[in-house]
Amino acid sequence: MNKHVVLLEIQDLKTHEKTSTKRVKEVVELIRKKGEFVKPIVVEKDTHVILDGHHRVKALKKLGYTKVPCMLIDYMSDEVKVYLRRKDLPMKLLKQFILTTALSGDSFNRKTTRHYVAGRKERIRIELSKLE
Repeated sequence: MNKHVVLLEIQDLKTHEKTSTKRVKEVVELIRKKGEFVKPIVVEKDTHVILDGHHRVKALKKLGYTKVPCMLIDYMSDEVKVYLRRKDLPMKLLKQFILTTALSGDSFNRKTTRHYVAGRKERIRIELSKLE
């Protein structure tokens, strides 16, 4: 699976989970402090659904940036695993159901899913000025 990082327009990304206002504020401060973006957002390559990085995207948006460093993945690949974090949910989450929910404009509660991507790029260094 090709796992290169590209810059996408923030407005083109779709969420599938809600965020915590407190956590977004913390991430805003972390980004300001570092002065660079160091962890790419994991995004489904065809639909641009965010799979990991909802808080980072919302923080960049709050800071006024228009682009986001994203690692595009083939979500249906066997290299991508989805784990359910919340045991209180009666449904079994499937990849297609997550995409359908996001594309409908709906969202799960925060921290509902956890995605594992084999060979994922964990760290990058992108100057914030490149995200304007």
